[in-house]
Amino acid sequence: MKLYALPGSASLASHIALEVVRDSVPPELPPISIILLGREENMGAAYRAINPFGTVPALQLEDGTVITESLAVLLWIADRFPGTGLAARPGNIERDRVHTLLSSMVTSAHNAFQMYRRTERYVDEPRGQEAAKRLALNRLAELLAYFAGQVRESGLLVGEQVTVADIMLFVVARWGMSLPHGTQNYPKLWDFTQRMAILPATVRAMETEGISMDVPADGLG
Repeated sequence: MKLYALPGSASLASHIALEVVRDSVPPELPPISIILLGREENMGAAYRAINPFGTVPALQLEDGTVITESLAVLLWIADRFPGTGLAARPGNIERDRVHTLLSSMVTSAHNAFQMYRRTERYVDEPRGQEAAKRLALNRLAELLAYFAGQVRESGLLVGEQVTVADIMLFVVARWGMSLPHGTQNYPKLWDFTQRMAILPATVRAMETEGISMDVPADGLG
């Protein structure tokens, strides 16, 4: 299978999840390739032939099937490799918690970061952009506080084992480090982020993507 990704973007979560799969070494593990795209390369014709929207992640299976969007890719990985424990099985209340938290990250949080970092995509008038950025920051503060409150005594979001929800929250929290009132200002979330950052799967994925915990001010990379 092939994962198409942009360094430091939302696809980092799917990349980390696949590194967790590699650690579990299931007997049926197919070869995994990580295809890193350059900035704007995702909007080119070659990649759009794989994913017409030009977004990442895109997971291409061995039979040619392509799965897109972080929510779908992460849950596919968790269900395809249940031995990883990346999500509870369907029908378990903890699975519903994974769905709830993961959905809020890939919709509410991701959209708020997009509004803050890529305001010109939504508002073309300078004064309107300033207002949009301010509203996005307010929303991000609410979301970071919410996610901090969801970290359980175990130090994770669900149970005692890392799930795809934890992995996605790490990506969101990493982005949040460069905000004016960032991740570091939420103690439970900051502790969570630091623990997730040293997991072998996280370390390998970030090394492959050429990124670190020093997030650029513009949020890229």
